[in-house]
Amino acid sequence: MTITCGRCKVGRAGKPCEMSFLHAGLQFTVFKNGMTCADCARLSATKLWDEYGDRFVAVDSEPSAARVSARWKEYEGTSVDDEEIALRLFLMLRILSHQPKRNWIIIATGPIAVSPRLGLHPLFFTSEGGAREYAKVMLAGAVHSWELWNIQRVIPKERVLDK
Repeated sequence: MTITCGRCKVGRAGKPCEMSFLHAGLQFTVFKNGMTCADCARLSATKLWDEYGDRFVAVDSEPSAARVSARWKEYEGTSVDDEEIALRLFLMLRILSHQPKRNWIIIATGPIAVSPRLGLHPLFFTSEGGAREYAKVMLAGAVHSWELWNIQRVIPKERVLDK
């Protein structure tokens, strides 16, 4: 049975998957759910970029490749809706990641993660520089102590419990 795209009602939704594409000279990676077609997933991401990209993302164009970084000062103090939009952009451009392995997180004494969150999910910085920039803007005045942690190894629950 073929599922028609829930947005355009024309395309074939297909299976959920991660997809990558180029837009405005940048590499985007988005998750396409099983209810939309690839074209609608791409359109949704590019629309978000076209509307908010300049506000939250700095693009340093080099002849070989464009380098992106978050504009944390623009992010600071935004509305909850704009904060979510910015985090989604950072995820699409791989400034942030849902995956902890080989990525960075900021931990306050406790230990409590003080990195950005999308809903209840902590997000991880894909570079040390990105984590440092976030910390300088968002945590410089914090009264609690915090540290940058690089997560080199993640052992899933199943492997821990495997006998």
